Amino acid sequence: LPLATLRPSPGVAASVDPFFDRLRARYILLRPGETTFEAAGMVDSNPINKQAALRGLTEQGREQVRAAAEALAARGVTSPVIFYDNGARASQTADILANSLSVPRRDVEPEFRWLEARGLGALDGTDLQAATEYLHRIDAADVESAAEEAEDGTPSDSVNDVFGRMRNTIAKIETSYGGGDFVIIGGDAAVLSVFAAAACGTDLRDHGRFTLPPGG
Repeated sequence: LPLATLRPSPGVAASVDPFFDRLRARYILLRPGETTFEAAGMVDSNPINKQAALRGLTEQGREQVRAAAEALAARGVTSPVIFYDNGARASQTADILANSLSVPRRDVEPEFRWLEARGLGALDGTDLQAATEYLHRIDAADVESAAEEAEDGTPSDSVNDVFGRMRNTIAKIETSYGGGDFVIIGGDAAVLSVFAAAACGTDLRDHGRFTLPPGG
């Protein structure tokens, strides 16, 4: 399974933000398992709806997370702290992971905003594959690019918007803990790919190369 484990080592390229050159903790990035909207091939990014149970995991998604837990255990990651977006898909992923690894509830931390999925504005509810291809094009041009605004209030986030929120979570962890293993379960793949690009010293316009599959 392509689980992403991040802890910069001496000699890696300088990151886009010097903060990411000084990380003390080890970060394991886990995308939520397949969601009902992903299975239907539709964009689902409005945070107003993110806690609705129908926006959670499919049975295949649950199996993907169980497999990810087994992979983590095989790598010796058995007592991490789990930080997750509080939407249904990430919450369900965190619950399955915590139960599989017997992580105590005190080490399972919800984030209410900073790990939230990228808002895709007018793309919400449209074809997922077409939207993904469009985002790759605009992101490659400018980290401030965003989808058109939506009439229903769905936010329209740029890569920089996602980066700023995600960085707040990592800063909180680095300030509050002296190290250790942390599983980060973002609201969607973009949260994790942006983090991976920043930590690996890659231009954020190219964050798409770090995109993880569902449950990966």
